[in-house]
Amino acid sequence: MTEWFQLMNDGPSFLRFDDRVRWLSSEYALAHGHATAIVHEFDLVKAHRRMS
Repeated sequence: MTEWFQLMNDGPSFLRFDDRVRWLSSEYALAHGHATAIVHEFDLVKAHRRMS
């Protein structure tokens, strides 16, 4: 997941969840479900960091 999170950090700064899923899916040829899971986990980690 670390590599995916780095790609998300370095990628375009889309605000909407769906836009980030579409970008990740199309840019790296991921299935929609896999891209959704990565974006979801990325958001959870970011939220946890903000709360800490």
